[in-house]
Amino acid sequence: MTSRTWFWIVGVPATIIATYWALFMSPLPFLASWWDVDTAQPNMFRTRYRIADRLASGNRLDNMNRQEVIALLGEPVTDAKRMGNPDLLYVLGPERGLFSIDYEWLLIDFDPAGKVSKVVVASD
Repeated sequence: MTSRTWFWIVGVPATIIATYWALFMSPLPFLASWWDVDTAQPNMFRTRYRIADRLASGNRLDNMNRQEVIALLGEPVTDAKRMGNPDLLYVLGPERGLFSIDYEWLLIDFDPAGKVSKVVVASD
C-alpha cells in the first residue's frame, strides 16, 4: 500500500473526525460571554453544554460557596424538584443527540461547610 493510499484511507477520515470533535464536542473553558450565548436557543456549537461538561469534569467550582457560583454562572432555575432537588440547577437546553426528547441540566450540590461538593451534567 502506498503512502498516498494510506493517507486517503486513514489520514483524511482521522482529520475530519478530529476537526469535528474540536469544533462541536470538546469541552470549553468558562467564559461568561460564552456561557450566556445560547441560553434561549442552543447554537450549533452548543457552547453552554460544552462549558458545563468542563465545569463538571474539572475543578473550576471547587471551594466556591453558593454566592460565588451564582455570581459566576448567574441565577439558577428555581424549580429544582424535577432533578432530585440539587442545591443549584442550570438549564443547558434540549438533550444532545439525534432525538432531543429531554433537557440537559447542570446540577451543583454543596457540602455542610457551604462549599461545592458535586457538579454533574444530567438529563431528565
